[in-house]
Amino acid sequence: MYKEIQNILYEIEKQEKIHILFACESGSRAWNLHEMKSDYDIRCIYKHEKEWYLQLYEGRDVIESSFNSFEVVGWDLKKALRLLNKSNPTLMEWLYSPIIYRNNLMFTEELKNFASQSFSPYSVLHHYLSMAKKNYIRLKQADSCTAKMYLSVLKPLQICFWIIEKDDFPPIGLHIFYTSHATPVIEEEMKKVILQKQSGLNFTSKPLLHYIESSIKTLGEIAKEGRKNDSNISKGLTDFFIKMIN
Repeated sequence: MYKEIQNILYEIEKQEKIHILFACESGSRAWNLHEMKSDYDIRCIYKHEKEWYLQLYEGRDVIESSFNSFEVVGWDLKKALRLLNKSNPTLMEWLYSPIIYRNNLMFTEELKNFASQSFSPYSVLHHYLSMAKKNYIRLKQADSCTAKMYLSVLKPLQICFWIIEKDDFPPIGLHIFYTSHATPVIEEEMKKVILQKQSGLNFTSKPLLHYIESSIKTLGEIAKEGRKNDSNISKGLTDFFIKMIN
């Protein structure tokens, strides 16, 4: 499968006339929550030749392609760096994915360093808390619930707790569900919902519903006290961008 993905990346580079600097797995496979039939969600950061950036009107800064069970989404380097300066959660998830398909080590290490400098716990916490609240409403309104629906609430909540405890963005993976604040009962329920998700079956859990409600309330109070990261790394990102396209 790895070879097939590499062939897809090479084909995209050829068609789009780009160079892919970084590519990873996103979604359920990155979290190890996939089912046998799950698609591959490939995400990448790429650059054009220098002349492309010197046009009066730059072209589209996103690529989207599908190859059977492979979905590829990529962001142009300039777009990625602008979003990184805002501590974009989606980009952070890409950088901390455990499954990497293309990796320019110098590029990735510098990007992670910038991500650490620009990381805004306040902004990212609000993003995931909002996601959890929205998905919880859908969960409560559903006639029948699935493990996937529970996890769509639990995952952002657990990311929030990790950020509060570690003051950093978490590496992507199942470990996020077993943070120190969870009781043994909740940990067991977490294990159950993960197993049910991987088997694709329906699921319901009163302990997890209570946990979700209390967590949303607790995190809401903590989020009120947060502060944004006011550091400005635009100059460093600009210098890095120029270095990468030259």
